[in-house]
Amino acid sequence: MSRTYRRLTDADVQVGKPLALSVHDESGTLLLKQGYIVASERQKDRLLNQKVYISLVEEKASTKPMRPISELLPEKEIPTLSVFDWVENHYQLLQNLYLNFNDPEAGSYKKVLILAEHIQRASQKHSNGLLAAVQLATDKAYSPIKALHVGLLCEALGSRAGLNATQRIPLIAAGLTCDIGMWKLQEQLRTREAALTDEQFKYIRSHPQRGRQLLEHIGVLDAVWLQTVEQHHERLNGSGYPAGLSGDNVIQTARIVAIADTYSAMIRSRGDRDQRMPKEAMRDLFLSRGEEIDATLAQLFIKEMGLFPPGFTVRLNSGEIGIVTGTGNNASSPDVDVIIDAKGEPLKRAIYRDTLEKSYAIADILALPEHPFIEKLLADMWPRVARRG
Repeated sequence: MSRTYRRLTDADVQVGKPLALSVHDESGTLLLKQGYIVASERQKDRLLNQKVYISLVEEKASTKPMRPISELLPEKEIPTLSVFDWVENHYQLLQNLYLNFNDPEAGSYKKVLILAEHIQRASQKHSNGLLAAVQLATDKAYSPIKALHVGLLCEALGSRAGLNATQRIPLIAAGLTCDIGMWKLQEQLRTREAALTDEQFKYIRSHPQRGRQLLEHIGVLDAVWLQTVEQHHERLNGSGYPAGLSGDNVIQTARIVAIADTYSAMIRSRGDRDQRMPKEAMRDLFLSRGEEIDATLAQLFIKEMGLFPPGFTVRLNSGEIGIVTGTGNNASSPDVDVIIDAKGEPLKRAIYRDTLEKSYAIADILALPEHPFIEKLLADMWPRVARRG
């Protein structure tokens, strides 16, 4: 392609809004004219998966005939799942895996690596949807759903930090297993209201070492995976545990898991505290940067997730209520699909809102409201995922 073209990106296409520039194939053939409206998220996803380009100059006339839209955006007959079904399946796999994790004959570490590969493949196209589905999975057991969330966050932050695909597999595996040394206690702590006992406190402080020992017991040899689990509660200023490591002694992957694990824990409720709002969690991460956590990674994480991550329910200045579907181009102005109008009436079809516009800016975060069509609306907000990512 010439300099007057560049590859189409996610930012170039907004569902329900006219294309700002024309779309062409590799040969320069006009596919979609400037002003064409992409009608759905699924159509947008199929378009972005094509090798297509936008013209950087205004089209005066096209001497080549347009290809039909049906040819440009063919339906693929492959088995797919909604992001919610994908999360449900992998949650169940992880929950079952935990039950027999300490049996060397069960092949647990190989199953973790398979899960890590699934997360990596699925996240390449569906990161926003998967993160949203995990966030909305409020009826799941704490340990496996949090582990799945941490794994997804590790893939997102690891990619943003420049780790290649091969380097990210042990990172994701570590995210999935960082709390394996205390997962049963985690379930008990989730509903507790009293302060920790001395015994529980000691158990928590030793769980990174116990996790490493358990991983070694079942056959894990990968040094990055083992070290990351052992160090994920170490802090750069030496205030962490179990060894009180500081500075360069804390490896990069452990720093990534530390951010993912801390954030995931903060935005989930426990018996002794309420769920933190993501904006507050991001503020705490920002304030800790350079002292306890890696400053560069903290800034990358905030850019990756935004202040309103996918899956949160928000009220707009317009009075409408919607779901955050993606981080958008601005940390405080994510993509939102409205499901309840300003009069409080549930919509049968979600409507995209640009929260950069003042009238649609986010005013508040809410609990997911009752809605007669909520399952269908949520399932249609993100493209479907291949069964194995």
